[in-house]
Amino acid sequence: MYRYEAITDTTFTASQKINENLISGVTFEDFEVEEEVKYFYQYKILRTNFEETDFSTTVTTQPLTSKLGDSNGDFEVNVNDLLQNVDYILGSNPTPFIFNAADVNKDATINVLDISGTVDLILNPSSDKTATKGASSINYYSNDAVGDATFYWEGNDLYVTSEYEITGIQLAFDKDLKHTINEDLPNFEWLNYEQEGYKVTMMYSFGDVRLPAGKTKLFTKTSAAENLFNIDKAVVATTNGGKLTALYEDKTVLGIDAPEQGAVSKIFTVGPNPTAGLLNVFYYLPEQMDKVRMAAYDLQGKVIWTNDSFKNTSGQTNTAVDLSSLQNGIYFLVIDVVRSTEIKKREVKKIIIQK
Repeated sequence: MYRYEAITDTTFTASQKINENLISGVTFEDFEVEEEVKYFYQYKILRTNFEETDFSTTVTTQPLTSKLGDSNGDFEVNVNDLLQNVDYILGSNPTPFIFNAADVNKDATINVLDISGTVDLILNPSSDKTATKGASSINYYSNDAVGDATFYWEGNDLYVTSEYEITGIQLAFDKDLKHTINEDLPNFEWLNYEQEGYKVTMMYSFGDVRLPAGKTKLFTKTSAAENLFNIDKAVVATTNGGKLTALYEDKTVLGIDAPEQGAVSKIFTVGPNPTAGLLNVFYYLPEQMDKVRMAAYDLQGKVIWTNDSFKNTSGQTNTAVDLSSLQNGIYFLVIDVVRSTEIKKREVKKIIIQK
């Protein structure tokens, strides 16, 4: 089986072989795709004399989201999707994972707001929360804040106050924080994990559990008393998947997103552009690849710089690329992710060298 994509209406990428084994059935599943991107497939038939035929007629398809909240793609919204969301928040890379279905408020992040929204979908199902033609026809939850949630310390105790009931909280602290949960809180689930150098504490529920409006003690710090541990990031969910703006020391706190995951390699940013020679390239690999190769071409199509020693292990990478040896001008930077001699992902960026 071979797959290719459209670059423009009239130009296409080269066909990539996406499987090595003979397909014995009438269907083929391809998980290395992105939602709402159109893909083109061709196949070859192996004759009895072990010769391959020419390419078949091309078949086009576009992965779609079936139902809001259905993060595991089984066409039902239930506790299994909530477990899938928690795994994703923890960076466990669950598969399959339908991002546009899990991101119930369409803010391009997966966090406790999506857990709260999915719980609301389970408790209050509605027929208008479905889609048959991609994410554009889904009735997403709002991602606008409906109010505030203010966090503050009183001695070693952390409190939150709000005019709204709260169904979920994520807080990011210094990783040395140690604490004990307030035993008088309702029966929430609690998770502690590390992400990007922070300790993240997440409070959530798979049912109709909530903190009352007003002032509530969350936990007591048991670390060294002289360290208050500022809240560096926070997400607060209210009932029905609503969002509250998190405030700490009278300032709005940054949100929290799950680490990048999925079955598809992604190239996020290449910049600055124009550049004097140094580029930052930010990419994600779902698993270890043979190599990540970058090459610079001039406008005549000649390779004038190449390097294939970039980090090739799974996860996110932000690497510096030194193109200072190139003269001022316009170039094309081709980024290839290679596995088993096949190009699994190719990205072409036009860059300007301007010293």
